[in-house]
Amino acid sequence: MYTSLGKANDRFGFKQTGQFRCAYKNDRLFAIIGGIVVLLFAGLLVFNFVWLAGAFGSDGNIGSIVDTERLYDTAAQGGALMNAFSTDFINVSATFIASGFGIFILSIFVALYILLLFILHRGKKYEFTANEERFVVTYPPNMHRTDAYKYEDVLGVTWETYKFPLLPECYDITVSTRNRTYEYRVILTKLARVNGIIETPFNFIRERTGIADRDEEYMNRKI
Repeated sequence: MYTSLGKANDRFGFKQTGQFRCAYKNDRLFAIIGGIVVLLFAGLLVFNFVWLAGAFGSDGNIGSIVDTERLYDTAAQGGALMNAFSTDFINVSATFIASGFGIFILSIFVALYILLLFILHRGKKYEFTANEERFVVTYPPNMHRTDAYKYEDVLGVTWETYKFPLLPECYDITVSTRNRTYEYRVILTKLARVNGIIETPFNFIRERTGIADRDEEYMNRKI
């Protein structure tokens, strides 16, 4: 699940360092908004194709929409000209969207959305250090935060599978201590999805505190 930066060495005292990745806090919102933008533009593109197909006659003119005889009717000439202008404006706008340019823009939206999903699947890189006495989590540099807790203060470790369409499968891991509660949304790899919590660095806490010996629930979890 995680990248080890070196083998654990118990000869001079246990110590293990490595990296793991956590999901972005608002990843679900980003995925939804991005999907809505792509679907709305795709729907607009299809609508304009259909609208233009019905708007143009067999000769390629818009005579079926604009009553040209009214343009020469003195009483209604002003209103007809405005109507013709509005119709032409809508027609030009629809043609602009339902064209190769519109398809090009849609392709850009789709490419950006795929890039967004790739970034969300990568998540944020965290680092950890586990030694004889404590477990330390170092957040990404821009977050300027470190969590450190002694094993003797840990009351329990719980985890729950987090799934959302198009987003990576995660564990919502909660570490409860005497002082406070720490929460992490850890992105799972294929190996972690098969073997569960033991493939995350937080299993070091379970092992060092004896929780793993008392708790075999992870062996029966459906992931």
